[in-house]
Amino acid sequence: MAPGILFSQTSSRSVSRTDSVIYTVEGDRHGVSFFLRVQLPGVEYFPGEKLTFDRYHALDVIYHWMQRWADEYPDIVSLHEIARSFEGRSVLQMTFTSKKNGSDTDKPGAFFEGNRHSGEITSAESVMWLSQHLIEGYGKVSVIT
Repeated sequence: MAPGILFSQTSSRSVSRTDSVIYTVEGDRHGVSFFLRVQLPGVEYFPGEKLTFDRYHALDVIYHWMQRWADEYPDIVSLHEIARSFEGRSVLQMTFTSKKNGSDTDKPGAFFEGNRHSGEITSAESVMWLSQHLIEGYGKVSVIT
C-alpha cells in the first residue's frame, strides 16, 4: 500500500470537508478511500482575477473560468453538464461558436479534450490556454473570428 493512502472496506457514508486534513472518496469499487489533503505550491487552488499559466489549476479553478467565460461571452461560449464523475462532480463541456452565424452542430468543428483522466494535468492546461486564446482573439484576430 502506498504511503499516506488508506483503503477501507466499510460501507459507511462520510462527507469530505474542505477544512479536514483527510480527503474522502466514497464508492463501491474498493470501499471508501482516504487521502491526505495536501496543497502544492505549483497549483492554483482559488481563482485569481487573471488566468495565468505559471502554475497548474485545480478543478475548481478550471470550472470557475469555464463558467466565467460562459457568463461573460454568451454569444460565443456555451457550457453544458454532460455527465457526473464517480464522486458526483459535474463533467462540463464548453463549446465555442459564433451563435449569430448558426448552431455549432450546423458548422464544421474541432474537438479538444482535457482532463479526461485526473492525472493528465497538461491536457487540461493546454485546453484552458487554447480557450483563453480563442476568447481573447475573437473579434480581433481574423483567423479566430
